[in-house]
Amino acid sequence: MWDSRLLVNSPLNLVNDKAKVLELLGKGLIRHTRDDVEIEHIARYGNVVAVMGRDTVDGPPSNTLTHRRFTNIWQLQDGGWRMIARHAQVIAPRQQG
Repeated sequence: MWDSRLLVNSPLNLVNDKAKVLELLGKGLIRHTRDDVEIEHIARYGNVVAVMGRDTVDGPPSNTLTHRRFTNIWQLQDGGWRMIARHAQVIAPRQQG
């Protein structure tokens, strides 16, 4: 599912490649038992697709529910779709007042 050159800009403000993401998963620094995804828009540009939406995950760093916006970029490679880039950003709570 992931291209070997995958780039991820995570809510931790770190840009990682596929190897680093797999390392963080292996160490348990990235782990979710819940991932509710709402896709809001999909656009295809030839062999590239952009998927945008929001998701809710649990787990580190706070072990509470985290609401995020995301963009995933997919590319058609050898007859299959591979994710080549992902950006996720935590949605800040609304200010009262």
